[in-house]
Amino acid sequence: MSIAEAWDVAVTHQPLVPPSPPRASETMGVFGRMAAMRRSAIETWGQRAYEEDIVQGRFFGHSSFILNTPDAIRHVLVDNYENYTRTPAGIRVLRPVLGEGLLIAEGRAWKHQRRTLAPAFTPRAVTPLVPHMIAATDETIAKLQKSCGEPVDLREAMQRMTLEIAGRTMFSFEMGRHGAALRDFVMEYGERLARPHFLDLLLPLGWPSPQDFARARFRKRWTRFVAMLMAERRAAGKNEGAPPRDLFDLMGAARDPESGEAFTDEQLGDQVATMILAGPRPPLPRCSGRCICSRWIRPPRKDSPRRLQAPSTARSRSSG
Repeated sequence: MSIAEAWDVAVTHQPLVPPSPPRASETMGVFGRMAAMRRSAIETWGQRAYEEDIVQGRFFGHSSFILNTPDAIRHVLVDNYENYTRTPAGIRVLRPVLGEGLLIAEGRAWKHQRRTLAPAFTPRAVTPLVPHMIAATDETIAKLQKSCGEPVDLREAMQRMTLEIAGRTMFSFEMGRHGAALRDFVMEYGERLARPHFLDLLLPLGWPSPQDFARARFRKRWTRFVAMLMAERRAAGKNEGAPPRDLFDLMGAARDPESGEAFTDEQLGDQVATMILAGPRPPLPRCSGRCICSRWIRPPRKDSPRRLQAPSTARSRSSG
């Protein structure tokens, strides 16, 4: 066989299939779903969740949707947000670490926060944050290069880098002194308190579950830690007339365009926690993504698209 003939021989390769979570059985029952949710919410998703634009299901007698298209997501989160509310379990899991920040605020509070923060997150406004991200990334690469040929815990390395970026972009100082404490808070909550238990899913939000008492104690320690970081950043100050250098500057200067109101210290603390934990998205180990993202459906308005309309059994905000 000539070289030309050998070149023409078709080479067959197995298609590259990236790793993916196992698919839940379409017949998974309520108790099986609850057990899987405590490990990882993605384990409750069947094959349809990876193939269809909108998947409707039921959980504890309520309708739920998995949305995979930008238009549907925008419909729920932006255009018709008043028709949807978070699940009680989602609020239980998120409120102790995020308070009443943008991620879980609803109604008028969400609208106020969104329009107040919007100018702080334009491309021009966030450009000063890029050097913080690059510096933390370069340092991580340099550390990994020094470990060439040795076993490396990439999960830990990525967590450290993510939290370092979160700290620098928020406060423009390195997290060497506070990074370990911040990681401990994230890991503690993710491993111990972010996994929903049976009563977290079953009880109305006004009825505390046993885990809620532990979450309340955690929140006291967490808010003190965030307040300490804010106080340290304020003490560092910035030069008179200098442009904002981090997210703390941007959010501190933010004003509601309609009322002119700034965030109170408590509100600013909740926004700081939200941006640290949900902005660059450091992982909460075993935290239930379904609880974070799910919303109950309220009775739809007349302008709601037919395929997103909730059936008559959908839970409304007025019912709790």
